[in-house]
Amino acid sequence: MFYDGVVLGLGTVPHGFLFGLDQYHEYEHMRDRVICSRHGRAAVLAGGILWRLAQEAGIDEADVLMGPSGYHTRDDHIQIDGRDYVDDTLSRQQADVICGVYRVLPGKYKNESWRSWWPSASTWAASGMSINYWSLDNERWFKDRLKKIHEQNAQPYASSEWRNNLNRRHGNMTNFRCNVQCLATDSLPQPV
Repeated sequence: MFYDGVVLGLGTVPHGFLFGLDQYHEYEHMRDRVICSRHGRAAVLAGGILWRLAQEAGIDEADVLMGPSGYHTRDDHIQIDGRDYVDDTLSRQQADVICGVYRVLPGKYKNESWRSWWPSASTWAASGMSINYWSLDNERWFKDRLKKIHEQNAQPYASSEWRNNLNRRHGNMTNFRCNVQCLATDSLPQPV
């Protein structure tokens, strides 16, 4: 859904709505529109789940290698010899479309919520599955989730469900990574 050229996500559904393949195919169409626009490069550069979803959309790697499109959403930039340099970024709304986010209207005793076909970039980054590269295990998880969606055995999750799902799958990896980081830091000589 677009409003004055700004992506507003995939729309609103009533509480208790059951998603099917039609909604997933609509999501894929909207995701592909964002990925195949000048914003696709930023999704690839973001890595993690955004990178994988960009791959699913069939982004042309040659476009990514062409360099920045000039589109950015932040004020951070580098200035060299009086010239400003920025790299492509995604807005929150664009990232939400890529991850398949829907607004769910409140039910009788429920608050408004958000559900998505795929975890948000921040949920992915905080999970044990984010290990700075796309692993074979990540790919197995992705393909399994995609298969369940196509078999209509999966629904979009709320962010808390994504956190629980991803951390249950790889919760020990987060602890392991933290322990390794602490040991590495402790073994380095301390500045005097």
